[in-house]
Amino acid sequence: MHKSETLEQIIALLTRTFAELESHALQESEFSDLSMKQIVYLDTIAEMENPTPSDLAKRLSLSKPSVTALVGKLIQKGYVEKAGSQDDRRSFFILLTEKGRAIHEMHANIHRRIARHFSDTLSE
Repeated sequence: MHKSETLEQIIALLTRTFAELESHALQESEFSDLSMKQIVYLDTIAEMENPTPSDLAKRLSLSKPSVTALVGKLIQKGYVEKAGSQDDRRSFFILLTEKGRAIHEMHANIHRRIARHFSDTLSE
């Protein structure tokens, strides 16, 4: 077996393991109404610090109508809200609500725990 094949198997295993850990943590939380894709969107909104829909569409490589639909669903679920621009009344920003910030922090904590687990078990 080539090194690249072994590395591919390791990456596949890690990807499945991370997905299972995150799904399990979410199912047992108050955020079970979110898909992993929606959590990635929330994380991206948090990282971008209140993007416009156009900026979010560029970052996620999605069309503006797709971003409009996903933002609408996240608004309905109470994770984001729109805030109008002071400079341009036609434009708005996407902000995380308190509930959105809570899931973003929980997801970051999951990543920290996984990283801690790996760093505790790996040798130099």
